[in-house]
Amino acid sequence: MFEHLPSSQWLLILCIPLLGAVIGWVTNTLSCLLTYGVNSTSHWGLIQLKQKHFTQLFYHQLLSGRLSSTQLYEHMGPEKMVKHIVQSIRPRLDSIIDDAMETNHDIFWENLPITVKNRFYARAHKLLPRTIDNLVEDIGDSIDRLIKPERIIVKNLTSDDMSIGWIVKQAYIDEIQKHPLRGLLIGYILGLGLLAAWLIAPHWALLIGGFCVIAITSTWLGQSNLIKAKLHTANISNILATNALSPTSIVNTLLTGNNDKHTYNLIKKHAAPIIEQASLRTFTQLTIGPSGYAAVKHQLTKNIKKACSEALNDTRFNEAQSRRIEAYITQSTTTQSPSSKYNIKTEPSAILIKQIKKIQIPVLFPMALLVGSFAGITLQLLIWYT
Repeated sequence: MFEHLPSSQWLLILCIPLLGAVIGWVTNTLSCLLTYGVNSTSHWGLIQLKQKHFTQLFYHQLLSGRLSSTQLYEHMGPEKMVKHIVQSIRPRLDSIIDDAMETNHDIFWENLPITVKNRFYARAHKLLPRTIDNLVEDIGDSIDRLIKPERIIVKNLTSDDMSIGWIVKQAYIDEIQKHPLRGLLIGYILGLGLLAAWLIAPHWALLIGGFCVIAITSTWLGQSNLIKAKLHTANISNILATNALSPTSIVNTLLTGNNDKHTYNLIKKHAAPIIEQASLRTFTQLTIGPSGYAAVKHQLTKNIKKACSEALNDTRFNEAQSRRIEAYITQSTTTQSPSSKYNIKTEPSAILIKQIKKIQIPVLFPMALLVGSFAGITLQLLIWYT
């Protein structure tokens, strides 16, 4: 039957298994790119199309009930925070007071005797360590009311700076990296079957249809083991500790989040004693009036709030404390929580993976058909015209 075929056509026919392997590799590589995106800031990808939905699903399936606001705050190191804030604010404390006084009462402050100013400065320097220590302690006592890990995670992971698709990929990177290789092997094995079938019934429809079947099957089987994949805890911990739950994110949530007014009141409560000495208060009120004195306290609170934010957003401080938070997240996500609905060791993401597969099917199968039919048509044309 095939005696009339030239050697070049035979070579093309024998390449059927190799082309099947290429199809398996290509479809699985494209599947990963289309599903998870290409990097940490990808704005496209199937998962990214439903960013908020998958972020909430990611949190509830993998992290819910495991992270505590109190523990996050403790791992930021309150003692280190106090020391760092005091060291950062002390050199510019005089300027902070000057700014608070000059904002609305610059003439009064300019003409104030230097001895009176020095009393303000001296009292502020003396009270600063205790003020910051009490402030940090009070925030720690109220931390469960001030921040919620879920809100911080969802807010940060749904921002333009992060791709939830890429994060899911990092969570299962060990398994996802095997998809192209698994697709290649499946494609090659199915390609051998197609070669045998084509040698029995050499028809163009069989070749094209066979490659379409290889493309769909290798895509489906290549991605099928994800539900059994082991969670890459180290990757999750690193991503959360350096992005969503970094010290910077937690501090910014405390100072500018939904409960920032409560944080402001705590700062005001502890900053006020700096100028609350009886003689200083009386002198100030008599000079600029009660409303002016209240305005000074308000401005002083704003200045100290800003100074604390700048101190805690320091890069070196954040890097050091992020490692502590990362260790806490790792420990929390590898220890089974009694209240957790799913066992993270044996079934880490049943619902999450099912949702991913649900959005994959309408897109990946047509993509696989396109790749398979293109390969089949191309090879058949080469066989005909070689």
